[in-house]
Amino acid sequence: MDGAYLPNVSIGSSLSFADCTLRNACLTNATLRNADCSRADLSRANCTGCDFSDSVLDATCLDRATLDGADLSHVSGAEGTLVGATLVGADLSHARFEDADLSDAD
Repeated sequence: MDGAYLPNVSIGSSLSFADCTLRNACLTNATLRNADCSRADLSRANCTGCDFSDSVLDATCLDRATLDGADLSHVSGAEGTLVGATLVGADLSHARFEDADLSDAD
């Protein structure tokens, strides 16, 4: 699903993006609350305003992704990568990113 265009989509715990490739995807204002996105590749995805609250992002690649204004509260992102990701105005309250790589993230 490289380059998928899914703005404003609402997907919750009923669907899993685990192990999916969504490189360069447009997920602006999407709702992925309680979703399993573990090991997904969301590199360079536009996730502006996306709601990932209470989701599992363990070992997920978010390198160079745009997460401005995204809700990442209560997210589990252990061993993920957010190299060069932009997180301006993102809500990271109670998020856990143990052993994650946040190099050059803004």
